[in-house]
Amino acid sequence: MTYLSKGELFDSIMYRLARVIYKTRLEGIEESTQSWEETFLEHSGVTIDEFIKYAQDNNLKEKYIDAKKV
Repeated sequence: MTYLSKGELFDSIMYRLARVIYKTRLEGIEESTQSWEETFLEHSGVTIDEFIKYAQDNNLKEKYIDAKKV
């Protein structure tokens, strides 16, 4: 499955969420047995790895993070 953009606001939110949970994506959430990766899939419709590929292909880091540094 490939991520399809749902608009700039949603992409921005999902990008920031992916950055926060990427390193801990395989760990479970304290109150749940669901991993962060499963939670991301539930909310975005794609795995975090698929979204990261989309983000890299579409240069989202530059769009959402680097643009604020200027």
